[in-house]
This record gives sequence, C-alpha cells and structure tokens, in this order.
Amino acid sequence: MGQTSDAIDSTGAMFRAFGSVVSTKRTTSNQLGCDACALEYFAKLMQWLPPEVYAWDDAGNNRWLISGKGSAIMNPPSAWTVAKRDNPKVAEQVWHHDMPKGPAGRFRGSAAVLLRSVGVLQE
Repeated sequence: MGQTSDAIDSTGAMFRAFGSVVSTKRTTSNQLGCDACALEYFAKLMQWLPPEVYAWDDAGNNRWLISGKGSAIMNPPSAWTVAKRDNPKVAEQVWHHDMPKGPAGRFRGSAAVLLRSVGVLQE
C-alpha cells in the first residue's frame, strides 16, 4: 500500500487489530505474539486490490470507488461527498462501516470504512 496518510491510517489500524504496534524506530511489539498473522491477512487482502494501489495518493482510492470499479475503501466520508457530485449512482450505494475487528480488537486511524458491497464486512 502507499505511503500517504490514508494508507498509513488504515494499515496501522489493521496491524493493531492483530496486536501489532509499529513504532517510529521501525520495530514492532505484539501483545498476541503474532506479527505474522497481520502479514498473512494483508497478503490475502492485497490479492483482491488493483495493482495500482501501491502508487495511490490519498485521492486514489476515492477515484477507484467513484469510477464504479471499487467496492470497499477505508476513508472518511469525502469519497461519498465527491461521488454525490461526480457519480450519483455510486453514491447511492456507498455504505459507511467501522474498521474490521481483529483478535486484539477494533482500532481506527482517522479513517472510516466505506463499503459498496453488501456483506463485505461482517462482525
């Protein structure tokens, strides 16, 4: 994933859901002893994302969703606001959901999960 704030917020929250905390010293600590679990999850997740995800800026995921190609992004409501203006049919299908919950709990960056597909995120 990219190196912009959206990617950092969502990735950090997902790692924390698996008990991993990445420090500014580029080290991790894990209360559950399973950094590999987070990495395995991301390996599975990334196979479903478009190849250009690694080059996205903070608006890249918004553009992907609004184009009608995307089904889920982790982002504040800005994508929905722009979709209302640029692609109202997509905006009608945007749902707002919380971050996925992992074995260590649910954590949030400054992002919220927006899903357009029913049943993509389940408790």
